[in-house]
Amino acid sequence: MTLPGKRAAAGDYQDTCKRQKRKRNVPLAVATWNMQGVKADNSGNLVWDRVKDWVTSNADTEANGNPTPPYRLSIGCFQESGTPSVLMRGFPHTHTLTATDEQGATIKDDKNKDVTATVTQSLWVFSERFVDHTAAVWVYHFDWPGPKGLSAGGGRVNQTIVSTTEHTELEFIYHQAELRPLIGAKINDAWYFTLHAPSGTGGDGWWLVNQVSVRHPNEDWWVLGDYNLQPEELQKKFKQPMTPTQPAINIDAVICEPDKITRPASGMKYDYAVRNEGHLTGHVHDAWADRSDHVIVFYPLPPTP
Repeated sequence: MTLPGKRAAAGDYQDTCKRQKRKRNVPLAVATWNMQGVKADNSGNLVWDRVKDWVTSNADTEANGNPTPPYRLSIGCFQESGTPSVLMRGFPHTHTLTATDEQGATIKDDKNKDVTATVTQSLWVFSERFVDHTAAVWVYHFDWPGPKGLSAGGGRVNQTIVSTTEHTELEFIYHQAELRPLIGAKINDAWYFTLHAPSGTGGDGWWLVNQVSVRHPNEDWWVLGDYNLQPEELQKKFKQPMTPTQPAINIDAVICEPDKITRPASGMKYDYAVRNEGHLTGHVHDAWADRSDHVIVFYPLPPTP
């Protein structure tokens, strides 16, 4: 299901953004990062401090002992993201999304109730004295309880999208109760989905990408996240022959590989983007590798005219 956006009274912050002075010419980027179970009590605030640095392209970061951010984050798709609502108190708004199939019919659970998701939208306002470019960012946060409840996920069932531009639509794509669904936001005429596929086999990651492709054939889209599969293994799942129990699968999408390993402990490239436009190379930034067992992957965007 898609849900139109609701414009909040953020004009003052947008005006502030326009007044910011550019101290460094930093390229814009889209990114994905698995935060390794930032807990629901928000005990991992330092992780979200790094997100603020990337959004603001904070020039003070280097002086504080951390490397200067290589990009300015425009849109971020995060997994195992905890509950950052403590940081984001401005203009809270709750969206209830109902799952539908490819034909638009409502999906029911085993008790014949609509399958729904609640996405909390907030405006995270930064202190102006630390900001080069952006005074605030929109945050779309989602907790997926699944069949066993939130506590069973150990803080690892959270997904979050952050954006310097407010959404126009939201979408919830659901497959099975025991698996994590997709949450997406339409921003600047393109869709951005955050994905966290099951470990081991990558589960239904390929199926969720196919759903995005089928539902948005005439729109630009990205599915960013932790696929728990190497890119070449995911590519095999995109092209599967017909079997007695399954029709042929031919997903028309571009896998945008990262330039380095994204999960150092296993030596794997698990975190990357899939999109329906041209290939982009993901740039791995491992300056904060001690904060998670995954590292953030940036996709630089072409400069706007």
